[in-house]
Amino acid sequence: MNTDITHNTQTVQLPARITLETVEALVRDLKEITTTPGSSLVLDATNTEVITTPGMQLFLALEKTLRQTNANLSLQNVKASVVEVFRTFGLEKQFCEWSAAHE
Repeated sequence: MNTDITHNTQTVQLPARITLETVEALVRDLKEITTTPGSSLVLDATNTEVITTPGMQLFLALEKTLRQTNANLSLQNVKASVVEVFRTFGLEKQFCEWSAAHE
């Protein structure tokens, strides 16, 4: 996992596939990240092509955890195939919120 820390914002490069087979490693990596109140965690989906149910569950749980510490989650560089996954799961609102949080 590549991370970049700039001005109270941490950017994490997501893997190409976030599936049952890969989500545990991503969870371990994300647990190593420390957020502070008012900070932001940016998930860079430049390389991400596939997200399945475990990946979507991870995003929702991560957002809930960050909210409890007054930190923010955002997404950037999301491909159309990933946007479609959010639509399929009925999570357009979350996608819009997380995408707007980065702007």
